[in-house]
Amino acid sequence: MWEEICCSDFKPRYFELNFSPNGDKPPFMWETGGMSFALKGKIDRVDTFGDKLKVVDYKTGNKKYALGDILKGKNLQPFIYMLMLKKAEMGENCAALFLPAKAEYINSEEALTEAQADKKRSDTVRRLGLVRAEEDILEALEHTEAGREHRWLPVAHKRDGSIDPKKSSIATGNQMERIIAFTEEKLMEFSRAVAGGDVTVEPAGEDSCRYCAFRSACFVEGGKLPAAEKPITDTERVIDIIDGKDGEEENENGQI
Repeated sequence: MWEEICCSDFKPRYFELNFSPNGDKPPFMWETGGMSFALKGKIDRVDTFGDKLKVVDYKTGNKKYALGDILKGKNLQPFIYMLMLKKAEMGENCAALFLPAKAEYINSEEALTEAQADKKRSDTVRRLGLVRAEEDILEALEHTEAGREHRWLPVAHKRDGSIDPKKSSIATGNQMERIIAFTEEKLMEFSRAVAGGDVTVEPAGEDSCRYCAFRSACFVEGGKLPAAEKPITDTERVIDIIDGKDGEEENENGQI
């Protein structure tokens, strides 16, 4: 972690940033359907570089992430944090990354030298999340030598040195703002459902139910859960679906 911080212009500034009536910042509040809602919580860490912001969310488990999850209302947490920072007018959102809160273990059937172990370990540290694609922001997030790949950021390059969007998790500034706006739209959708008494059981998949405290109450069974779908990772396609420009939004099997 320290090595990652040292090779970035973004430095930790806020820890456990508390959004609540008696916290560091007020909660995000709104009304709908005759009910009042308040979005409260703590952001594990916020790094800053001038007025630019990087959200860091610590995770202890094996995190799975694909940007397209937000279309089903899943994995909204980093973008909810960005929304809270925006509402508090704290600066310009540039990145949201998940950070493992434990050491990464490596497996090998053969004995490894220290150099080989470091190489395998470095292959596991690339972060999940979303970052702004502008070169100056990427360089500020992680300093790299000419021709070298990013070690920490979810960014890969082609042989000609340009960013490979198919192997990267990136967004332009406008795309990131659209994702944050969509997150707010989802929150409004959820709050309207709560205010309207909508308790329809609509699990997004088995992972949504595995640790749910209400699983026994809604009688969801494994055979009734929707089939797993191929995750959507392409930012442009996610934006097109959000804006209704993706046409059928389906493949030949009738699934997204």
